Amino acid sequence: LVAYEGPDEQRLFYVSGRLDDTGRIIGEEFPLTEGDARRGSNPTVAFTDAGDVAVLYEASDDDRLFYVHGRLDDDGRIVGEERLLDMGFDRQAANTADDRDVDCIFDQADNCRCPAEASAEECLAFANPDQADLDGDALGDVCDTDNDNDGIADDSDNCPVDANPSQADLDADAKGNACDDADGVFSVRRARVRESTSTRRPNGDIIVRGDVVLGSMTDGLDAAQGLAVQLSDGASLSESYVWSPGECVNLESGRIVCRSAGGTFTQLTEPLSAMPGRMRFALRFKHRAIQGPFVPPIAVRIVHSPAVATKGIDRIGTISDCRTTDAGMICIAR
Repeated sequence: LVAYEGPDEQRLFYVSGRLDDTGRIIGEEFPLTEGDARRGSNPTVAFTDAGDVAVLYEASDDDRLFYVHGRLDDDGRIVGEERLLDMGFDRQAANTADDRDVDCIFDQADNCRCPAEASAEECLAFANPDQADLDGDALGDVCDTDNDNDGIADDSDNCPVDANPSQADLDADAKGNACDDADGVFSVRRARVRESTSTRRPNGDIIVRGDVVLGSMTDGLDAAQGLAVQLSDGASLSESYVWSPGECVNLESGRIVCRSAGGTFTQLTEPLSAMPGRMRFALRFKHRAIQGPFVPPIAVRIVHSPAVATKGIDRIGTISDCRTTDAGMICIAR
């Protein structure tokens, strides 16, 4: 069924039928308008699962919406009544059929509206049916040239969906720090994992030592926004902790000490005068309810600026030279 506005007096008509093998509609034309009733513009058609039909249109004398709802008789004629689309609040539209990008969102409410000068084919590129708007700027993602609203156009942004206004890229891999899950290197020199021998008072222990490898002369580990560490092995070990800025102290010597309340989670970072491109990093997790068997490798992720994985600066390291013991596992880099 196809409904349309006639050439005069906003009379509405429809053709009801079927499509033949060539796609041509085989059917008859009927008037929807009856006298002064059922007149309007921009008709749209919908069918229910039961086969009922509704033709919605904008009234001829105001912006109110009406519809004719009914069924099709054997001749294809709509048998039904006209009703006002009203449920106790204002339901009006400037143009109920104005959906040039065919995304089922009327242009009046569409956050990716097709420009008036665009052709019908060009308009299809503006379809944004879920109205996705990552940065909440009322401009949909499909037509927004700066989806993260950081002032850098998407086609030249090294993090097109994560705000990275400085375009900082520590490892120069064309993926900015704000969206890169591996920005730098943590060289793990030694790790020890000891399982808990008590369920009542966990006494499992993890110690990791290594070097943060700095990527440039201006690079450095900074705990001003906190510090996060994630550890895992090749089996089920998975431990993590995030120190808040208040749990970390930056000393004049360049050392950074982070300590949780009660001292369960501690880390120490200090510059190496003999190796300016590295910072010594030591970590300990105490009183952990961890159980073996432990399987190499041990993987460590250190995150800062901010202490949020991927969004911050992620320094990644692993160690595979490990041996199991009665108490757990010891790893020493060769």
